[in-house]
Amino acid sequence: MFKIFRFADHQGKGQAYRLALLSYGWRESRYSRSRCAFGLSDSDWREEFINPLLYTKTPVFLYPHAARPMVQYDGILTPKPVTAMFTIAEGGVELMKMISYPYPVEAVGWTYTEVGNFQPLDREPENILFAPIHPNNNGYLNQVDKDLNRKTFDALEKYTKKAGIKLKVRYLRSWELNGLPDPEEYPDVEWIFAKPNGSTVDIRLSDVIVAHQTFAYMSIAIGKPTLMFGEDIPPRSGNTEKGFEYVKNWDKYKNYLAYPLDILNNKKSAGGMPVAEWIKMACTTDEPIREWKQRFIGKPFNQKNFVQRLESYLQEGRYDRRD
Repeated sequence: MFKIFRFADHQGKGQAYRLALLSYGWRESRYSRSRCAFGLSDSDWREEFINPLLYTKTPVFLYPHAARPMVQYDGILTPKPVTAMFTIAEGGVELMKMISYPYPVEAVGWTYTEVGNFQPLDREPENILFAPIHPNNNGYLNQVDKDLNRKTFDALEKYTKKAGIKLKVRYLRSWELNGLPDPEEYPDVEWIFAKPNGSTVDIRLSDVIVAHQTFAYMSIAIGKPTLMFGEDIPPRSGNTEKGFEYVKNWDKYKNYLAYPLDILNNKKSAGGMPVAEWIKMACTTDEPIREWKQRFIGKPFNQKNFVQRLESYLQEGRYDRRD
C-alpha cells in the first residue's frame, strides 16, 4: 500500500488521528501536488484542500470538526463525496443516519481528553465557569447566540451574586463579539480571555461548568458537573451578516441530541427548574446524563482501531470512486 497521506488540521483537533497514522507506518506529505493515498480533513468545505483530491479521485476522509456531530448536513451544508466520515461515538453514527447523510460514518472514539467518571461535588460550589458560544474566525456570531450568551450570563451573575460564589467567564476574541456586557461593569466577575487550543485547565480549576458544544463535551468527558444552555433551539450555522440557517429536521432528532441539563430551561411544564436547582442536580448526580454521555462521548480513541478502519476503505474493491 502506498503509505503517504495529506492532512488538514483544525485547532489541533486532528492531531490524534494524524499521530495514529504516523505510529502505524504512514507518512505525511505537506506538498499539495504530491502523490498520496488519501487526504484527511476536519470538513469538506476546505475547498483548496478537498477539491484537488476529489478531482483526482483520491479518497478523502473526514475527522470530527467539533465534538458535536455534524448536524449542519441537515439542510445547511451539501455533503461532498468523501470516502467516509469518522465520528466520536455511536450516537454520532445514528444521528447521521437520522439526517440521511449519504456516505459511510465510523465511530472511532473520544480524542479531546481522557474519559473519566463523574466527580460529584460534596460541598457547595465555590465557583462557576461560564464559556459562552464563541464567534466564528471572522468575528461573526448570529444574534440568537449572542442573546443566549447574554441571557445565560445574566442568570449566572444573579445566582452567584446571591449565593456569594465566584463567577468566571471564559471567552474567545472579545466580549462585544460574544454579546456579553462590558467587563468593567462587573468587577466581581473574573474574565478569562482564552484561545481555542483545547486547554482543560480552566475546567479543572472550576467546580461547575456552564458551556456549549465542544467545551461542554470536554467537561462532561472529564467528569465535571456540567450544564449547557439553549439546547432546545435548533442548531444553526452562518458566517456573515447576511444571516444564518437552522437545520431542517430538528424535531426528528432533538430529543436524541439535546443535552438533558439546560440551565435556561425554567419552565415547569417542560421539566425545567430554577438555576439553583439545576446547579444542585449537576453537582449531585450524573444519572440524568449517563445515557447521553455514553451516546456522544463513548469510549476513548484507539489508534489501532482507527487506522484499521481507515485502511479497510483503501483495500481493493472497498473504495467506491463515485464516478
